Amino acid sequence: EGDSLNAAYWTPEQGGHGWGNNELQYYTGRKDNVDVRDGKLIMRAVKEDYNGAPVTSARLITLGKVEFLYGYVVASIKLPKTADGLWPAFWMMPTNEQFYGTWPKCGEIDIMEVLGHEPEKAYQTLHWGDTHGEKQGTMVLEDGETFADDYHIFAVEWLPGEIIYTIDGIET
Repeated sequence: EGDSLNAAYWTPEQGGHGWGNNELQYYTGRKDNVDVRDGKLIMRAVKEDYNGAPVTSARLITLGKVEFLYGYVVASIKLPKTADGLWPAFWMMPTNEQFYGTWPKCGEIDIMEVLGHEPEKAYQTLHWGDTHGEKQGTMVLEDGETFADDYHIFAVEWLPGEIIYTIDGIET
């Protein structure tokens, strides 16, 4: 809602080189990369040279602003036309990472990740533990379609002892 990012919920993170994922983008809080228009949050990758990176984008966090245990989290997302080095994602991390230990011990709930070199494939993954355990579901679009062609509904239902992932209502 509104015409700007709601600072009560969102904080733009800034930095580059993907925090270990070898991403090419540099994250900014600039309006070119993150905006609100017509009731939609728009996060945009822009091909430009910025702080040594060939692409800028946005990375938003809710740390210190939103916290919950269990629930249903959903977003309608149209991904950018991806390329090698981009890694669009919608995920949740624990509020107190140190309580369980640093990643991956603390866990991570990936509601959506699309690797830039596979724009037709979406991942939904639960990470946990010392040995980096994971349980992963995927959806691959057919007939040359990509997740940049249209909006898709990515969701997770987090219940005691169970996590249910869906894409467009289909369990992965």
